[in-house]
Amino acid sequence: MQILDVSTHQLGKLKEQIEPLVLFFNTILADMGTTFDIHIKNFLGSIERGIKPGAGVDEVEAVKIGATSKKVSL
Repeated sequence: MQILDVSTHQLGKLKEQIEPLVLFFNTILADMGTTFDIHIKNFLGSIERGIKPGAGVDEVEAVKIGATSKKVSL
């Protein structure tokens, strides 16, 4: 029984140490997701503005993508 008590106590300590790390990485993940979403929407927006519904292949090639969008996409 003492082994279970000690193990439970140690798991509680471990949880206290891991929770801040989980919060930290979840925050980074959310920030990155938001940042990438903005850049991807801007990049795709420039493509969507250049394509007319029902456009042919030749018209799609005329889409201009700015230098910033190219850098972000890389």
